[in-house]
Amino acid sequence: MVGEGMDKKMSFWQCYFSFFKISMFTFGGGYAMLPMTEKELIENKKCITEEEMLQAYALAQSAPGVIGANTSAIIGNNINGLKGAIASILGFITPSVIIIMLVSNILIKFQNNVLVSSALKGIKIAVLGILINIFIRLFKKSEKYIKNAFGTILSLLAFTLVMFFHISTIYIIIASAIAGIVYFNRKEE
Repeated sequence: MVGEGMDKKMSFWQCYFSFFKISMFTFGGGYAMLPMTEKELIENKKCITEEEMLQAYALAQSAPGVIGANTSAIIGNNINGLKGAIASILGFITPSVIIIMLVSNILIKFQNNVLVSSALKGIKIAVLGILINIFIRLFKKSEKYIKNAFGTILSLLAFTLVMFFHISTIYIIIASAIAGIVYFNRKEE
C-alpha cells in the first residue's frame, strides 16, 4: 500500500524527525496533519504519493486510537518496517509530550487571560479553515465514488447518522466498510 511505488526508504532518525516536524506544526488533530504530511513526505522526501497518504489515513481512521499516531505508524511501517513505525510514532508524540509538560502549568495560570483566550480562539478559527480545505480535497479525491447512487446514499447516510443521531463514527466506518465490500465485490462479478 504505502510506499509501493516509491524507491526512497527513510532511516529510523529520518522518520522520527519528519514526524516530529509534522506533529510540531499540526494543530487541530488528525485531519490537520494531512497538509504537513503532504509537504514533508510527498513534496520534500518523496517517499510516498498523495494516494498512498490518503489510503493510510483512511485505514488509520478505522483503527482504535489517535488518528495522527495511527497514520504515523502506518506510513512509518510502510517506509521502513517496524523501525519506521516506531520512529514515526515516537516522532509524532514527542512534541505533544514536550508541549504538555511546558505549557500546561502556564495555561492553567493564564487561562482567564484575555490574550491567551484570544490566541486560542484564533487558533481554533485557523484550524477550521484547514479542516474545510482538507474536506474539499478529500471530497474531490472521493468524487468518483460519490458519483454513483451507492456512494451518494452512503455518504449522505453517514453524514446524517453522525450529525443528527450522534452515532459513533467507528460504527459508521465498520458498516460502510462492510457495505463497500459487498457492493463493490458484487459490482465486479
